[in-house]
Amino acid sequence: MKKVLWWIGGIIVGIVLLTVADHMFIAINPGNSMNPSFKTDAILIVMPFFAPQRGEIVVFREPKNNTSYFVKRIVGLPNETVQIQDGEVLINGKVLDEPYVNSTTTPMNGSETSSSITLGNAQFFLMGDNRADSYDSRSYGPILRSDIVKKVVTEL
Repeated sequence: MKKVLWWIGGIIVGIVLLTVADHMFIAINPGNSMNPSFKTDAILIVMPFFAPQRGEIVVFREPKNNTSYFVKRIVGLPNETVQIQDGEVLINGKVLDEPYVNSTTTPMNGSETSSSITLGNAQFFLMGDNRADSYDSRSYGPILRSDIVKKVVTEL
């Protein structure tokens, strides 16, 4: 009887571990764009299946190469207007408080002074925290919700 209970307990523990492993993964921050929030090559714990919110850090498919993944922060949400003016990000005309940013924000698409974009129903505007060294939505445009695959939970 004791062996049967150990066997059943082992199966239950195995099922729980497989369930957790199916929902939590590890990713590596590939560059400097998220400094100082995450170091280059930081190991990140990520989770799938969530409703993206402003300020969250996500893993998504690179827009021009669906085999690569980027790590960036959600700045703009669907149907919002994102404007970059005088080094600040404005959402629907209001300055976004971004204490995690360590450099001045540059406008989109090489504009020297200001730029803006209105997002569609399933589009998000993503940016790195190290704005001076981040290839993000300022360059490649909005990201579709379907391309956001995981949410970063923490750094190991």
